Amino acid sequence: MTEPGDDSGAGPTEPNSEAEGTLDAATAADHDAIASTRASRAWLGVLPALVVLAVIVTFVFQNTQSVTVRFLAFSGTFALSAALLSAAALGIILTVALGSIRIAQLRRELRRRRSRHHRREREPR
Repeated sequence: MTEPGDDSGAGPTEPNSEAEGTLDAATAADHDAIASTRASRAWLGVLPALVVLAVIVTFVFQNTQSVTVRFLAFSGTFALSAALLSAAALGIILTVALGSIRIAQLRRELRRRRSRHHRREREPR
């Protein structure tokens, strides 16, 4: 058993009314908060997109010099920013395409496994 003035943390303690008041105020503030909506969550996606757009626009305006691009038998002169952005876009398209193919393969395999599992469950024992 602990003495009334003992702060060792062992045994029952009386609630601190000041701390509970702070907790109750925080809980009340949570209840009074405005609920999240699709529109408010959409803005969370728009803000980073605006930052990325600002970076891209800055990149384009700072890299206007012309460069010669050669690929296999093709050759041409482009603005440096256009050449780099085109290469990045092609890389993104390729990555998304290959990723989509892999996701389709995984979904197909999952469907096969589920149908096998359901067939086994229906078989009499």
